[in-house]
Amino acid sequence: MADDDSFVVPKSGRQLQDKIYRENANKIPKTVPGNIIADEILTIIGQLHDNPFVQSVTMTKGKQPVIILYTDDQILDLKKNCLREEGSVIGIDRTFNLGGVFVTTMCYKNRSIVSRKSNQYPIFLGPICLHWDEWKQLKLPELVDRLSSVTKTQIIDLGRALYGAGNYKLSGQSISFLLDNQVWHSKSVTEKEKYFKKFLAAPIATVESSYVHSSDGTYKCKRPKQTAGRKPGQRKDQELNGQQL
Repeated sequence: MADDDSFVVPKSGRQLQDKIYRENANKIPKTVPGNIIADEILTIIGQLHDNPFVQSVTMTKGKQPVIILYTDDQILDLKKNCLREEGSVIGIDRTFNLGGVFVTTMCYKNRSIVSRKSNQYPIFLGPICLHWDEWKQLKLPELVDRLSSVTKTQIIDLGRALYGAGNYKLSGQSISFLLDNQVWHSKSVTEKEKYFKKFLAAPIATVESSYVHSSDGTYKCKRPKQTAGRKPGQRKDQELNGQQL
C-alpha cells in the first residue's frame, strides 16, 4: 500500500506557492547576503513563464545564478542580419557592471535599416547574460525591466521604419517592405504583426554585395571577379590550346 501523503501535500494555491518559494530559496548560494537578493532572484524565477524577455535562470550548486534574457523577435532579427554570407559580425561585450551584476551582451549591426541622422547601420542588442563574480546589493527586477525596455524600444523602432517613421529608415532591398503610413495604420494588429514577422524572416541582400568589407566595417573594396582558375592575363584560346596538347 502506498504511503498516505495527504498530510504533507499542499492543500491550497497559497501553500503550493510557499512550498515552491522555500524549495527555490534553498538553491540560492549561501554567499548571498540576506534575503533581499534571494527575493530578487525568486522574483525573476517567477517571471519565467510570463515575461517574454526572461528565457532562463540557471542555478548550479556552489555557483552563482546565470540569467539569460532575449525575445523571439530579437533572435529572428539577429539571424536575419548575421547568418548569411556577408552577415554582420556578432560582438560580445562584458564591459560594465551594474551594481553587483555583470551584463554580457551580444550585439550586431542591423543592416536592414540606417539611422536617419548618421545614415549608418545602428547597433542592436542581442541576447543578454546576467552573471555575478561577487554578490552586492542591487535591484535585479528593475535591471531586467530596464534592459527589456531598451530591447523593446529597438524592436519597436525597427517596426516603425516599415511605414517611414521613427529614428531609422529601411536600407538596401529591405526598402521593398516600405508601406505608406495610411496603408500601415489601416491594417489590423494581427496583420501588422504578420507583416513584421515576414520582414524579420526575409533575407537581406544588400546593394554592397559586390564589395569586401574590413572586419571593423570601416573600409571596403571591390570584390575581385572570379576567373574560374585562370592565370592572370591568360586568354580562353590559350586554355583550349593547352587542352589540345
